[in-house]
Amino acid sequence: MSKRTKAKQKEYNFKRRIYISDSLKALRARYKAAVYTVYGPACACCGETEEAFLSVDHIEGGGNKHRREIRNHNIAAWLVKNGFPKGYQILCMNCNFAKGKLGKCPHAA
Repeated sequence: MSKRTKAKQKEYNFKRRIYISDSLKALRARYKAAVYTVYGPACACCGETEEAFLSVDHIEGGGNKHRREIRNHNIAAWLVKNGFPKGYQILCMNCNFAKGKLGKCPHAA
């Protein structure tokens, strides 16, 4: 393979990786939007609406076990593909962390 061909192949591979990365980001964003439409656009505890702070919560706990079962698959994609099962809610990171650490969120006094 000539140097020119190698350079063109390298450039193509780089552009392809960027394209795939951008496509996956867009797909993950669509999954996330669908999850927020079904489970609510705000934290179920405190009402936070900033998407950067929101996460999916397993209402009865067991999130770590579930992530291991689906092998760190994107939880939003899993929810969409499984028909938005019951037992999940949207919480902000603070409420979700407090629920996991303390057993309940301080807001839910």
